[in-house]
Amino acid sequence: VLHSFNTLKYTQEVVLPSLEEGARRAGRSLADIAVSGGGFVIVGRDREEVERKRQAVKENIAFYASTRTYKPVLDIHGWGEVVEPLHQLSLKGQWSQMAALITDEMVDAFATCGTYDEIAPLLNKRYGGISTSVNLPLATAAPVDEAMLKEIVQDLHR
Repeated sequence: VLHSFNTLKYTQEVVLPSLEEGARRAGRSLADIAVSGGGFVIVGRDREEVERKRQAVKENIAFYASTRTYKPVLDIHGWGEVVEPLHQLSLKGQWSQMAALITDEMVDAFATCGTYDEIAPLLNKRYGGISTSVNLPLATAAPVDEAMLKEIVQDLHR
């Protein structure tokens, strides 16, 4: 299972080579391993809803990035310098200020973002050759959302 605090670049350059090495040592190949996940997913009915949800993901990224153990994920993108200021803010309990240190570029690296109609193809494009399944940690706000989520899952299966 890929952790949500993960990017495609980190998966390709660090996670997959490590999995490949572990599989080789066990006399297996990477094709024998099920990989689940693929970062954060931001989805909404329209662009405005997607943009509103990006703020919550900025907060999640800031929370994880304040944990110094996760610095290598940021380092691979050249963003490691944000870890210490985030860590210091977390120690002071200044949680509301942390998201301001997370850029849109960071959100785009950590999250697949799109409308209900766009998200399945975007997930397939991003993690289709890597993940055997994708987590959709989405809360539904209305019955129409449930129907749309079922359609996303069907699209992913195709």
